Amino acid sequence: MRKYVAGIRLALDLQGFAFANLDIAALIDDSEGLSSGGAPAEDNTVLVDFNFARPFEIGEADFSIEGHIEYVGERTDELGGNVESWILAQPQLQWHLNDRLAVGIEYQFWMNKLGDGATDENTVQALLVWEF
Repeated sequence: MRKYVAGIRLALDLQGFAFANLDIAALIDDSEGLSSGGAPAEDNTVLVDFNFARPFEIGEADFSIEGHIEYVGERTDELGGNVESWILAQPQLQWHLNDRLAVGIEYQFWMNKLGDGATDENTVQALLVWEF
């Protein structure tokens, strides 16, 4: 499977955010598909992603809310099957213990996981971020 993502990023100047971006792109399938023994090739589609980081403080403690929300459009595969659009959101709440270490939680919501039209996923995960 080989896909390319080509598009533009709009860097949004939102007050209080470390960054906030809106990415709008074409998701281009360059797969050889079933003839090469791979997954079925798919039509090209659109990908839109909003990604952000919003730091804040409570007393002397540093926190942030970070993450992204992604939309991938509907498409058809080489067998004529419909690949549903999906939404994937992964917001995180981080407590920054110092400049290199943070702990927190991440909530993952994935509607129509991988476009199957039947699988939605909701999960809360522990988070450890170590920047080195």
